[in-house]
Amino acid sequence: MNRRRLLQGAATLAALLPVTGLHRRANANLPPLPHPVVVHTMMLGGPDFRHLLPPAYTSDPNSYGNAFYRVRASALRIDATPAAWEAYWRSAYIPLDDGRTGFGMLAGCDWLADMWRAGNVAIVANVVGAESRDHEHAQRVWESADRTLSQVSAPRTGWGGRLADATGGNVFSLTPKPRPFCFNRNPDDALSPGTRRVITLADPQAIGLYTPPPTAEPTALGIHRALQQYYAAVDATLPAAAPQRQFTAHEHQLRALGDRLRPLFDALVLPPEIEGLTRSATALATRPLALQVRNLYHALAAAGEVDVSAASHAFGNRDSHDLQQAEIEPKLRDMFGAQGAFARLYRVLPDSVSSRLVLMFSGEFGRQLRANGDAGTDHGRGNCVLLVGLPVRGGIYGELFPDAELARLEDPTPDIDGRTHLDALLGPLRDYLAPGTADAVLPARATANVEAGVALGGLFRT
Repeated sequence: MNRRRLLQGAATLAALLPVTGLHRRANANLPPLPHPVVVHTMMLGGPDFRHLLPPAYTSDPNSYGNAFYRVRASALRIDATPAAWEAYWRSAYIPLDDGRTGFGMLAGCDWLADMWRAGNVAIVANVVGAESRDHEHAQRVWESADRTLSQVSAPRTGWGGRLADATGGNVFSLTPKPRPFCFNRNPDDALSPGTRRVITLADPQAIGLYTPPPTAEPTALGIHRALQQYYAAVDATLPAAAPQRQFTAHEHQLRALGDRLRPLFDALVLPPEIEGLTRSATALATRPLALQVRNLYHALAAAGEVDVSAASHAFGNRDSHDLQQAEIEPKLRDMFGAQGAFARLYRVLPDSVSSRLVLMFSGEFGRQLRANGDAGTDHGRGNCVLLVGLPVRGGIYGELFPDAELARLEDPTPDIDGRTHLDALLGPLRDYLAPGTADAVLPARATANVEAGVALGGLFRT
């Protein structure tokens, strides 16, 4: 089997299966990335990015920077007085701006703030996928980038899988179960998702099929050899068109993938920053985040053996109907803090990797503009999307705090208006990752809205 067929066949048993900022150190474990790679992080539950990125406080009672704190006071756990709002702004946020718009970033998210100052964070405002506020429907729309998907339809492909189809590469699924984002087109059954470009890396030590170590008991070694010989013998006797050949081919491909990557992972020496995510006094409280970023390091280490187009993260519990401050702030700091997962990862990436890596953070929808009665916020529609990395041309894309929202802040359920459709945002990303493919893999892109005055074509450095 040649390398391309191995890459195409490498599949998953999907149904079973203390330094801040920009300082980086080269790591000999990681090969250069031959082309750009996107890591999509789905923040399940609808993250409130207005909590992460609020407007700068102003004393003008008619300004957004005043009204925001008035309608959010209960979710921020502060008194309903201007003095309390100003004090909170000064203590709880890192003040930032783009030369026109002043905003804050949640204190403790120092890595993200440093990346912003370096011009490597794009905040794309007012993005919307599904117009519903239904978790499952909105997640399916985001996974597939298909705004026409009904509330009872399941996605057959994901935009990560279609990217892999377009580039001839693979999607590393770093979650316990592959997201629909990873599914490519299925050439054998157009009605079913394809998994031929998905490599599951939920546990790098379990890559491929189980192979007992040489020191295992003789019975285990004997069973392993017998099964391997059995499947090889069956495959040799099956007619070319036999349906059972799909199973034996799958077994061979998984075994070949494991044989190729297991020695690499066994020999891989994790940097202390990555090892410390899960196995020391510096382990993150958000364990799924720690595990998946560890898995991402392994996926990047495998880039010299398999062609990587995309990787998939997903972290839950961002649904903050009540006690929002306590619910989401620790998780945001685990993600974006100076000792958070991505800061630790970034510190050990050589330039030959970080210069081609795009991190994308989004949720299936946003939250409402005002707090509810339970110190939280309810489901909304529009939200920000964050793009982070050296290839990103940083800035604010869209009106971060639209004046038009001021008139709606007292409404019972005020949303962020969705001015930019998700496929309008994904188009430039796809064209950066795989030039000329966006229209083919985002069929509704031609009808997608883009906020007036926003030029998404400049999101990436060429």
